[in-house]
Amino acid sequence: MHKRMTLLALITVLALLLVAQGVLVAADFAAGTETAVSNSTIARPHDPVVITGSQLSVLQGTAVTDLVLYAYVTSTWQPVPFQIDEVDGLGNFVAQEDGLLDANDQLVFMGDMAGAWVSATTWISDETAVLSPRYAITVTNPLSPAQMGWVYLYRSTTLPRSAAQFVTWDEAAQTVTAVSYTLSFDPQNFLGIADMSLNGTAVDVLDRQKLRATATLYIGPIPIGSQELTEESILNFITTPVTISLPIAGPIRAVGGNVTQQFTLYGARADLAISLPVGQQVVPGLPGTTFAIDALRASLDLLDPATTGLAPAAYYDANTPASVPVDGTPDVVPPSPLVSWQQLDGHSGGFVMLTDIGLDSGTVTNFYMDDGTLDPADTGDGRSFGDTGFAIADPDGILTIQQSIYFLAGEQGNQGSTAQAWAANPLTAVTEAQWFDAGGTAVYLPLLIRQ
Repeated sequence: MHKRMTLLALITVLALLLVAQGVLVAADFAAGTETAVSNSTIARPHDPVVITGSQLSVLQGTAVTDLVLYAYVTSTWQPVPFQIDEVDGLGNFVAQEDGLLDANDQLVFMGDMAGAWVSATTWISDETAVLSPRYAITVTNPLSPAQMGWVYLYRSTTLPRSAAQFVTWDEAAQTVTAVSYTLSFDPQNFLGIADMSLNGTAVDVLDRQKLRATATLYIGPIPIGSQELTEESILNFITTPVTISLPIAGPIRAVGGNVTQQFTLYGARADLAISLPVGQQVVPGLPGTTFAIDALRASLDLLDPATTGLAPAAYYDANTPASVPVDGTPDVVPPSPLVSWQQLDGHSGGFVMLTDIGLDSGTVTNFYMDDGTLDPADTGDGRSFGDTGFAIADPDGILTIQQSIYFLAGEQGNQGSTAQAWAANPLTAVTEAQWFDAGGTAVYLPLLIRQ
């Protein structure tokens, strides 16, 4: 009885960790594959621009279905892929709230989809667009300030929208489909990612997502037992169906959670921000009984790259800048000092994973295993190929994870520092509210957005 109650409480923490990380890793895109018109000089295809409704004050209260984004490309107005995500009063992303642009809603588009600058007196030819103010949005790459692009947010019921779709989510099938990947979950058999194919191929490159955890049960100060869990055995203690839900999915991103704890999937990047209690906790319904998580591990294990098209594949991190081959032969990869990025680079694709983990106390180390020897005690195919992630010993207090994954084309070499610079220097934007004047003048109000 004690052990089961402990596991039920523990599983809540572990399932959140695994599912959140699983949704994050699902965004396995390759940069540069989006199909949309652009002449922006911004060389940041991974990175979005996110603008809150508070920076679009003169359009607040407008039906989000009446807003449309355009860029001026090669002397022609072209629709830009975008979405407006509604956020409720509690800060949660919702499929629909009131249908109106509110201060906490978010306009999202990709920075490299921007176009050329036009003067405040140059407007799109549309009778309804000129009846309302527009916003001119200037996007700048802080890593190279000369790289700039512009988009224009109009209110119009007649202007067509872009048909480009980067991400779709089939909740019934538990499958994410995007321009550069298809990913599926198998919640009937284990928690986490089950299959992943990259860059238009139908070949599954992932063995599975793996979770390992050890917890101890206490009555008062006395330990009375411990339990080890995997992504499979967790299901033995969950009585309700396990699924992943993304209330907002496409065309630019799929997102779940709220503005402070969320998982977000873009065309070539995925972000995760979560905060979970991992210290000693009371077992519900059993006064004086507590449990503590002794160790956690979360990682992604590939299938043999020689059979999936990823070969030749290599692993990089800040401690291993020259790389080691991912081929099932063990290599020396230091578990410390803790790195801020890890990279898997293969023939058909790769990614850089940036991770920032916070704990009140505990030890975080790098996890990496490349060993093709069959291990009957392991899950999945029983082997490890470039199994990459992190491990935590003796965690206490609140565990926070902030993670960004940048997905790259194949055989890019060491890109860790480059991706780190991208994450540390998000695209900036300035908005200007402008009004149409048939006499050839316009009025605008500037507003700086800091992301």
